[in-house]
Amino acid sequence: MRPSHSRSTHRRGFTIRVVVLRELQPEDFAQWRELEMSAIEPYPQLSAVYWETALRERPDCAQLQLLIASDRDGWAFLSPITTSTLSSRVPIRTLSISNEFIQSESARRYPLMHAGRGVDALSAVLSSLPRLGLPSLLVFEAVDDVDALTHAIHQGAHRARGRVLARHRYQRAVLQIEQPHPRHEPGSTGVADFIPRNRSAESRRKTGRVARRLVEALGGQAPVLTERTDEGLIEDFLRLQSRGWKGDPTRGGEGYGATGQVEWYRAFTAAYLSDGRLIGYEIASGTRQLYLAVGVRMGSTVFGLQDAYDEEFRAFEVGRLSRQAVVNRLGSSDIRLFDPNLAWHVGEAARVYPNVRGQREMILGASPFGRLAISALAAVKRMRSREADGEAVGA
Repeated sequence: MRPSHSRSTHRRGFTIRVVVLRELQPEDFAQWRELEMSAIEPYPQLSAVYWETALRERPDCAQLQLLIASDRDGWAFLSPITTSTLSSRVPIRTLSISNEFIQSESARRYPLMHAGRGVDALSAVLSSLPRLGLPSLLVFEAVDDVDALTHAIHQGAHRARGRVLARHRYQRAVLQIEQPHPRHEPGSTGVADFIPRNRSAESRRKTGRVARRLVEALGGQAPVLTERTDEGLIEDFLRLQSRGWKGDPTRGGEGYGATGQVEWYRAFTAAYLSDGRLIGYEIASGTRQLYLAVGVRMGSTVFGLQDAYDEEFRAFEVGRLSRQAVVNRLGSSDIRLFDPNLAWHVGEAARVYPNVRGQREMILGASPFGRLAISALAAVKRMRSREADGEAVGA
């Protein structure tokens, strides 16, 4: 029998515990799923489906640490955690979501917090960190335009008599749809489907020229965009991804085949497919598959997992054109946000998406040391800001 790494404490009506993924039982995953359904802001890479299948198919994930707060009504807070230092220049120990598993899977890194009980649960968590032998500082990366989540984080810290310091803000590309536009009916060439609607006339002309060259290379057979939710979607994506650099480990491939995670991908996407949340956007010319993006729908949001395109047509910018066609299609759907899950530093692919989603690092602390550390960090931040202002004036 393997030794348990679990430890727990009680605070303000909540049980706060640290467990590793392999110790979770079926009833725990049931609680996880219930928390997802009532969370302020869920996302696929922090779902029960994602990690329950990882536990079966990815032995490297078995030691993933989880911080959980629950009361008599069930789970109210969940976050993966890892112990690290704030930075190379500031060697203060912290708890962070940005561990080796989440970092490579998701551009979003914030906890699941129950919409009704998450604030109190976070307050109990912050007050319990020293008792659990954990660092006093907790680091999240909250999304700026999810006001309810940001407010809940601040409220949780306030109730624990703690402090919050926001820093390191950056932006990621997304598609936000305020007012859907009418669905475009493609013409005989289909070129209009690939042209951005909100760009300059010159940009539209250039894109049109590239799209016409692509159609010519396809023998005049216009590509067709199809929304897919069928079982063949999963295998079609894996085949397309494996044909390009993402499927080639000798070229630094990061696809599921290159990293040995095909069975895990099949397992968690099949689970999403079975409950009607997996969705694919395919562009094909006849029987030739050119592009396929796979995502998970949660309410009126689609979270991207990965996409792939036929590298034989790379000279015709098939990846960029296909992403633009998907953006155009989503603009006439009931989707209100498409988050392609691109890191902030991704350039070429990100330019297709017309909006940005701000994300910032938030450092929370409620213990005496945590409050002192945040006060010191805030003072350094103010000093650097004044120095930067002085340099700007001097220039």
